[in-house]
Amino acid sequence: MVELPALRWNPSAVLKIITTSNDISCAGITLKGLPCGYDLGGEPKLQARHLLNLMSQKSPRDTLDSLPQLARLCLCQKNHQKQAMSVVTKWAALIESHVSNLERDDTRRTDRSVDKPVPNRRDLTIHEIIAELDALSIRQAELTSMLQDANASDTGSRWISPSQNTANLSSQTPPSDSESSKSGQGGRSGSPSRDGWRALLRRGKLPK
Repeated sequence: MVELPALRWNPSAVLKIITTSNDISCAGITLKGLPCGYDLGGEPKLQARHLLNLMSQKSPRDTLDSLPQLARLCLCQKNHQKQAMSVVTKWAALIESHVSNLERDDTRRTDRSVDKPVPNRRDLTIHEIIAELDALSIRQAELTSMLQDANASDTGSRWISPSQNTANLSSQTPPSDSESSKSGQGGRSGSPSRDGWRALLRRGKLPK
């Protein structure tokens, strides 16, 4: 099946060539300023329809060169062929007006899409607000508990209680007096060294 080309616009409607009865009559103007309406005959009308179909597959401004040929087909041979230039001028103005309207509509659609306002947030009812607050409160309690557990775990891995520290110190064997005197060599005779003083302090004894 042959796929027909998509139509870009309807030249017969823009140029007002085809009548309400789906016919094509002479586009000339009589001396009284009225449409001629003379029947063009089968062959000119067939050629005019074919040309209009070709024009519909192009952009409107690209069909301006086809207007002289269309005018000759749409004017009766008897009286109005000499009006071809004036008809072309009128049709060219109609096409330009049509294109301008399309461009203006496109600009408006683009502006509306860019400046489209953000829809307002729906106002919550009192019950919905209370539910939201309850959910936030529960979540806050959960996060607080998680933070406390994390702090306790981190601190427990590094912190030693004072009681544990005292037990560690008590388990250490203080140096003997002979060791203290030896470690104090080079200083005043009979006085404990610095380490000896620390050992005596741990036992709560000071030299007299």
